Amino acid sequence: MAEISPNPRRRRSRAERRAEWQTHVERWQRSGQSKLAYCRAHELNPASFYQWCRKLLGGESERPWFVLVHLPVAASSVELTLSGGQRLRCSEGVDVVWVSRLVRELERAC
Repeated sequence: MAEISPNPRRRRSRAERRAEWQTHVERWQRSGQSKLAYCRAHELNPASFYQWCRKLLGGESERPWFVLVHLPVAASSVELTLSGGQRLRCSEGVDVVWVSRLVRELERAC
């Protein structure tokens, strides 16, 4: 198992970064914690961690991008908070496919 670099300022090679994230993913899987709890405990960017989980685990641990939600009252807008803390406000009638693409791009960028 790769060791996590003690010096975060040194620029790591692609292979070193991959090995470091592989170590985090393996430790997270054994930890029993949620991804977000693991990220907080290890001061990791949640969006980066989710991206590496997708790369290293082939998406098997990912939840669906969208879940059907029944709102009890008609809402003129909905605000989403993404895994990296970004917020996205959508007004009524917004194109769901467009929102899906936007969320994926925001998750990749952060």
